Amino acid sequence: MFNNHRYCTSGIAERVPLYTQVILWGLIDNMNAEAIDSFQIFRLSGCGDLQRIIHEQEIPEYKMEYTFKLCDARPVTGKIYVIDNSKYSTMLFADEY
Repeated sequence: MFNNHRYCTSGIAERVPLYTQVILWGLIDNMNAEAIDSFQIFRLSGCGDLQRIIHEQEIPEYKMEYTFKLCDARPVTGKIYVIDNSKYSTMLFADEY
């Protein structure tokens, strides 16, 4: 799962720095879970120059929290979904779903 072509919506491309997108894909690639759900959830928030990411999936239940320092960017705030349909994976904001 998530080993196919990866895409993002125009909303993600416009509002999420590329390095943050790469981090989100990397969190999926490096998940330490018994199984990976085709629907991943990321809740992003920030404070000052810190980006906070809560990564979740529902089945099986999984939740991890990460914080990292940003260089030359503002933190992103919002809920992002990454969905895999076995042909491709798409990253999008929840309001684009």
